[in-house]
Amino acid sequence: LMIVLFMPYENALQKIPDGLYQDLQHTNLAMSLCLTTIFAFILHKTLDNHELKITEEMKLSETIYDTSLDAVFIVHADTGNLTGCNMRALELFSIEQKRDIRGIPAERMLGIQMSRSLEMYRASDVEEQTAWYGNMELARPLGSPFHAHVNLVPFQHQQQRYVKISILDITEIKTAEFEIIRAKERAEKATRVKSRFLSMISHELRTPLNGIVGTTELLLQEGYREAQRPYMDVLKHSSEHMLRLINDILDFSKLEAGKMELEQSPIHLSEFLKKISAPFAHDSHTGVPLEFEIDDRLDIEVCSDELRLNQILNNLLSNARKFTSHGRIILKARQESCSDTNLRVCFTVSDTGIGIHPGKIRSIFESFTQADSETTRRFGGTGLGLAISKRLVERMGGLLEVRSTPGMGSDFFFSIELKINRSIPLQSQVIKKEMMAPLSGLRVIIAEDNPVNMLVVRRFLQKWKVETIEARNGRELVDHHTKAPVDLLLVDLDMPEMDGVQAVSIIRKKDPIIPVIAFTAAIYEDIGTDLKQKGFNDFIPKPFKPEMLYDKIRTLTGYRIGASENHS
Repeated sequence: LMIVLFMPYENALQKIPDGLYQDLQHTNLAMSLCLTTIFAFILHKTLDNHELKITEEMKLSETIYDTSLDAVFIVHADTGNLTGCNMRALELFSIEQKRDIRGIPAERMLGIQMSRSLEMYRASDVEEQTAWYGNMELARPLGSPFHAHVNLVPFQHQQQRYVKISILDITEIKTAEFEIIRAKERAEKATRVKSRFLSMISHELRTPLNGIVGTTELLLQEGYREAQRPYMDVLKHSSEHMLRLINDILDFSKLEAGKMELEQSPIHLSEFLKKISAPFAHDSHTGVPLEFEIDDRLDIEVCSDELRLNQILNNLLSNARKFTSHGRIILKARQESCSDTNLRVCFTVSDTGIGIHPGKIRSIFESFTQADSETTRRFGGTGLGLAISKRLVERMGGLLEVRSTPGMGSDFFFSIELKINRSIPLQSQVIKKEMMAPLSGLRVIIAEDNPVNMLVVRRFLQKWKVETIEARNGRELVDHHTKAPVDLLLVDLDMPEMDGVQAVSIIRKKDPIIPVIAFTAAIYEDIGTDLKQKGFNDFIPKPFKPEMLYDKIRTLTGYRIGASENHS
């Protein structure tokens, strides 16, 4: 066309012969054909490359679409019919081919719950809608229901509104969650059973043990032949050892469950350490002396849990005595740092005993474990002492560590921070047995069904000049309280006919102010709080310490020594 227009056969400018003009025209046509062919070829190759890239991108998108772990359905928002799906959807819903689902209502394939979720996209502008996700139960057309995590995402394509449904099968996760819940319930049930078992065992063991310990204490106080002293010592140490074993098992159970709470009470540190070490310093069963290295700066009052700190050091000293046959045992306490409010103290128990192999050091802090089986056979023990001590030290903010050389001895040490007591100075008066003044004029009802325990408690109260009234069950306790005025009730919890809790509940309706002490072998979590809610003022665990019983009676009755003639 360009040749015809721009190279006419004739022109007004120049006369060209016909033959030459035809040759030029043929040449131009040939060149034009070649250029057109080359341009067409380049255009064709370019389009082919673009088409190939588009095809590859479509294949990649299709691969990603079909290899997704989510089952994906495309639903027309206005009609609610399915328009497409991926391979995972075919697999999850047992569909043979993609074309089989086109035009099928989503409700028929995915269920009524999914259909209700799609309704919110039908009458609104897609651009104003946001994605929705959540869990729901879906039903396969030919299979069982399953749990799924679902995403609904609205979009537009060619002026049509669609919703993409992504479905992730979480049946296994739900099953695992259900199994975890069941396992948790079984564990909680096992914990409750264990707690009840330990409480029952504690009660059954402590009741006879109270008779043994109490009777031994009475015999030691009331006189005996000198030849009987070795047997009395054996009886005393054996009963105390059995009580420690029971306490270890209960304490370990509390620590394992994370239910042990530490108290904060004032302690005079140097006096406390002397009191702790006294039984070991005067021990006649071994020839190994106990030495002290107590920092002079520890003549100070601090706040801590005296019972638990006592338990830690008692365990360490007991172990040192058990595994040391010659040499010495040293209790060290030194101040590491001090501020206006806090004091950091390092406690160390050193011995020259059998020592511990380096490879066994970690295992000795594990529950029910000793260094080796030979140690267990030779020295005995439950293997709980160090495990309990380690956890108690950690609860106090420290770390129990050990340095040991086999055959040369061991050093157990820990550092804890203690708050300095800046309040009213501690009136530390340990009530000694020989200083227990008579409590003349007091009248106490003892409610106890065990005759041995009744005998022991009655004898101690009689030694303190306390008038006693005996009740063998809760009914007798209520009757005695009704008949005559008394100053205090000492009540066993577990009694026949009517237990102690029921009896106290009845008494509290008539007499809300009389002091009541629970006398119990059952030790469980928050026992003090629980008993106060049931009407008791305090409790005494079995086996009991006479000085503890004496102190609680004096405190609750407000008894003043020397004022017995004015007591009513």
